Amino acid sequence: MHGKSPLMLQAKMTDMLKKALKSAAQDTRSLTKPVETITMVGGMVNGGVLGMGDEGHLYTIIEICRANGIRISPEATVNVTNLCYGDEQDFLKQQQPADMVVMSFLYYNPAALSCFDRGALFHDGYTFQSHLAADPDRWLSALVNTGARLAFNIVSADRKTELPTEFLDRAPYHKVDTTLSSPALEYDLLAR
Repeated sequence: MHGKSPLMLQAKMTDMLKKALKSAAQDTRSLTKPVETITMVGGMVNGGVLGMGDEGHLYTIIEICRANGIRISPEATVNVTNLCYGDEQDFLKQQQPADMVVMSFLYYNPAALSCFDRGALFHDGYTFQSHLAADPDRWLSALVNTGARLAFNIVSADRKTELPTEFLDRAPYHKVDTTLSSPALEYDLLAR
């Protein structure tokens, strides 16, 4: 990639996600303002759409929101920020406004942060972690700076290699739900 990378990449909604959002929009139980913008931290974009794993995560999030009376607009914009697309996309350094932020299965290994080798900040199946990742206050500040009303942290059930939800579960946010999506994945929902 030549020159500066954008702060975020916009991902188009797949037909599966559009259908789920349209169905969820018909649910009239919620009086809350619908989510219009979603930022996926650590998400992947392939051919202009979310990678299959992130598409599946977003589908699950749509269903969790629906079950909790949270509306997501069928025209919602999904932005992706990921260090694999360039250092300019470090969520801990620069944030953009969003109604919802999704921490998409973020690799977290503070022991690797002392390495100068960028490859040490990467683990199979995950994306790079920021050199600033070990600072819980940085995570909370970045989330607050987006103005997001809601956040999700996607973690494995053993919670050993992903961003600790405790970094985000502090005022003004609080964890309101954990949904087990499979024996291996949990989705922590935080609200402001």
